Amino acid sequence: MSLAAPLHALADLLERPMAALQRALGQRRFAWVFLVPNLVIFGAFTYLPIGLNFVYATTGGLNVLPHERTFVGLENFATLLACGSYLDPASCTKDLFWRSLFNTAWFVVLQVGFMILFSLATAAVVGAERVSGARIPGAVDLVGALLSAGSMTLGLGYFTVLQARTGQTLGKAALGIRVESTAGRTIGIARSVVRTLGYVASALPLGAGFLLALGPARRTLHDRLAGTVVVRVRSSR
Repeated sequence: MSLAAPLHALADLLERPMAALQRALGQRRFAWVFLVPNLVIFGAFTYLPIGLNFVYATTGGLNVLPHERTFVGLENFATLLACGSYLDPASCTKDLFWRSLFNTAWFVVLQVGFMILFSLATAAVVGAERVSGARIPGAVDLVGALLSAGSMTLGLGYFTVLQARTGQTLGKAALGIRVESTAGRTIGIARSVVRTLGYVASALPLGAGFLLALGPARRTLHDRLAGTVVVRVRSSR
């Protein structure tokens, strides 16, 4: 039995109701049958998080649900930017945020430098091919594969290393939260790797794994896979 047979059977099953729907709506309005679900999904995963960021940035408290939080205006930003010297994280009220910012800056420099290096390598290969008139088999593909793999490694490393060392990325430090084990300890590299890779499992079922954080345990799917929990912390100052 061909693998395409079930698909053909499904298409035949949907053909009549879809044709009837097209006749009822008309050809122009029928396009919205396919467009609206995509717009809803796009809005849910793009504009909704942006809106929630504005809500959390201008409200305070320990509650997760927006309607349970108190409006504080720009107070969070004033606290975040309160520093004796922006070059010395220890002088800042939210020193954990600034330490994470410095760590992120190092990762950015490292990743950009890595990408420039491989871009120059790709340019050198292409230039050599043009000058010599002979193609170097698989060279450009190899450099591209290494670039993609290297970028992914650095991206995963950002979350893995920072969570293993301090329990905080830049965003978590800004929100005053930290990842730790269910026993209240730092999670270490092994748990951090599992948690970082677990983001994929949380995102695949339309982000349903992240919605578990709204439950009583306040733990996402990747937290459950790694045996971790996100807790609120105070600045060390």
